[in-house]
Amino acid sequence: MSSPPAKLLTSWNIAAALFGLSVIFFWPTWVALYEFWGSTNRFSHGPLIVGISAYLFYRQREQLNSLASASSIPALVPVFALITIWMIAVLASVQAIQFAVLPLILWFMVLSILGWKSARLLILPVAYLYLAIPIWESGNFVLQWLTVKAVGFALWVFQVPAYIEGNLVSLPAGSFSVDGGCSGLHYFIISIALSVLYGALYLRSTRNRILLIALAVGAALLTNWLRVFIVVY
Repeated sequence: MSSPPAKLLTSWNIAAALFGLSVIFFWPTWVALYEFWGSTNRFSHGPLIVGISAYLFYRQREQLNSLASASSIPALVPVFALITIWMIAVLASVQAIQFAVLPLILWFMVLSILGWKSARLLILPVAYLYLAIPIWESGNFVLQWLTVKAVGFALWVFQVPAYIEGNLVSLPAGSFSVDGGCSGLHYFIISIALSVLYGALYLRSTRNRILLIALAVGAALLTNWLRVFIVVY
């Protein structure tokens, strides 16, 4: 009579239960995040990222079940600290912080219950969720700056007279503003998402995975720069 409960208490089932409970506990934030995905094109890929993250988590079930659970009491400290930060962010209506701490809470919960070996296997599935969280918006100005510089260089190569001030490109025929939507942030995130997924599924070498991500990001940036340049030209 004792064998069925033992089979239910596998590491993967426990981790899945923790994720499910966290979704219920932080439900208002998940709903707000889902609504954010529907309000902007730059993060419309959010539901797909969550689905892929769930699949990457599912792929680890056999490895998780082969590991003996070893709870880590010290890991409860960051769990409670992050939950406190989340509660303060809820009270202050700061959604960016609410979104940012969600994956960290999930991971530290696994670490505290199942131990480091299990938590290490789930670094990628949990970290993958950050591709659906708008922490990338804070670096959008860098991509804008790079786009302006790339377009300015291309105009110089093609001998098109232009005066560039900030994000404004002034031409004899008119002016073009490189706004946030022209930064290529969506291309940037999607290139990371696809290359990380491909590397996780088909590449064993860490070096090859990093190289693939670098090539994918470079291709995404070049594609966006070309897109903007064609519009300006």
